Amino acid sequence: MVAVGAWIGLSVAVGFATLVVANAVAPDWAADPDNLAVVITTEVYALLVASMLLIVGGGGRDRSALGLRSVSSRDIGMGLAALAATYTISAVIYVVVDLVASPDPSAMDIILGIGSDGGRLADAGFWAIALIFLRILILVPLGEELLFRGALFSWIRRRLSAWMTIGISAVLFAVIHGFPIILPAAFVAGLTLGWVRERTGSVIPGIVAHSVNGIVLIAVSRVVTDWTARLPF
Repeated sequence: MVAVGAWIGLSVAVGFATLVVANAVAPDWAADPDNLAVVITTEVYALLVASMLLIVGGGGRDRSALGLRSVSSRDIGMGLAALAATYTISAVIYVVVDLVASPDPSAMDIILGIGSDGGRLADAGFWAIALIFLRILILVPLGEELLFRGALFSWIRRRLSAWMTIGISAVLFAVIHGFPIILPAAFVAGLTLGWVRERTGSVIPGIVAHSVNGIVLIAVSRVVTDWTARLPF
């Protein structure tokens, strides 16, 4: 709770400071909301990683609290298999959902929008693309896995059974993803990656799988929409 509170407080402070400085130093650049969004969201995830490592992990002294332990290639393979299982199960769910409800936006609309970073990649310059890739491929996997399959999982697991811990952490992981149509896929990912965390005792396979998922989303959005897909908000 201290780490999450520090993360939120620092994110608000740093984001506000970035907004003020950007408007003072480069008002034309700051006038484009996409520029500020790229920088501030990158800062938010960097602060999440820092909060988890410094506060929960004690600056590296308490690696077990975050599930940071070395793994084998077999463990990494288990994480990738969990990702493949997530894709397969989610695909079945969404075929049924599309047949029954025909949701608008669809899950694919959201996936393509996430993969293009809300359409920002289509027109982004070199540094913006570098920050987006850093966030999607490194900071998001590190931050979300350290929080959900690291600190949160460890805390709940000391009090509840493995399957209760996996289920609760999966629900919370799904809720933070916001879009209702994405909740099933996020919940399935939370279950499969939680199972890997329990089996391996490490968040590293989940971090690798999470990063690979980012690569897949970016690649699919590039092929299908040339990174022009935007999120519906």
